Amino acid sequence: VIGSEMPGTPADKLKSLGLISQLITSSYESLYGNYGTFEISVQLTPEGMKRREDIVEVLTGYIELLRQEGVDDRYADEYKQSLENRFTFLEKTDDFSYASSLAAAMQDYPIENVIDARYRFDGFNQAAVDSLLGQLVPTRLNVWYISQEEPTDSELEFYVGPHSVEDLVPIEAANALAAANRLGLTLPSKNGLLPANFDLREPSTEATPISVADNVTFWLKGSDYFAGLPKGFARIQLSSDLALNSVDNQVYLSLWQSLYDLKQARLATEASIAGMSLNLGASNGITLTVSGFTDKQPELLERALAGLRVAPTELEFGQAVERYLRRIENSKRAFPYTRFTPLLGLLTREGRFSDTSLVLAASKANLADFTAFT
Repeated sequence: VIGSEMPGTPADKLKSLGLISQLITSSYESLYGNYGTFEISVQLTPEGMKRREDIVEVLTGYIELLRQEGVDDRYADEYKQSLENRFTFLEKTDDFSYASSLAAAMQDYPIENVIDARYRFDGFNQAAVDSLLGQLVPTRLNVWYISQEEPTDSELEFYVGPHSVEDLVPIEAANALAAANRLGLTLPSKNGLLPANFDLREPSTEATPISVADNVTFWLKGSDYFAGLPKGFARIQLSSDLALNSVDNQVYLSLWQSLYDLKQARLATEASIAGMSLNLGASNGITLTVSGFTDKQPELLERALAGLRVAPTELEFGQAVERYLRRIENSKRAFPYTRFTPLLGLLTREGRFSDTSLVLAASKANLADFTAFT
């Protein structure tokens, strides 16, 4: 509920304001043995860095909103159905991954539940939910700010880790709730992509071409990978050599992919909960792939295609450029073996450009030329 991308949630609202580019929630219930942690990790934009205290207050206020309105069992039903669907139609993995996952589960669960522990949900416990929300209070809050601009006055004992620690200014629950209400935060809406029909069709054994338009042909064939499962994938590939012949076009294609992923994060999250995935790749053109349960794939594909033409604001475009430049700069600090493949590509593959030329092109990128490109 807290990490949802649905309309009206913190992730949705803060992204629309250009303050964050990502919000992820995670928990480790037994980190300290008899108690654990709940974390909200937020990737801030430059504008969000200036208002990070406000963002912390909004997130605290949203938890206070949940505490007052309660988390009802409709989310539990959705969660339970999602887990049951995944376990009922579980796909096989390699032997090593399966064995290691069972070994890890044995550390936390009874031996009779190690196989289904990750997919088991025995029922909604309102008292337990309320008890947990009662623990997520400002007095138990630790806030970590991680950036290159942070002042530091201490070092870790055995590692390189400059940092500083200071007391957190108390956050009043009433003020935090008011901040959440001013932003118009609401609880997530119902997921509309959960599969309802698991009927199987007899697949064709031969690839069958179907012409749907001039120069457009679909090839249909039953997949050996999904035999006996109501799953599959659809891939739409739009080939183009524009990005191969121009460093400017290469940059604009990458920016377009970044903006599309950001705009469709809500749809991708909704699909993930429903047992599907949505991925977009940009290289020799664009490749859009949806996979997972096939029942609602047509709806997912229709919504994904409807968002292909992005229309960013100046702020959104500028933030996409900033993320692009940051990614190039970060890649210079990666392990040598991960840097080798891109460098090899400069020598062996067409349409590859050096970091220097990409940075120069990105620095000159503007919204008008991006709009003309797309």
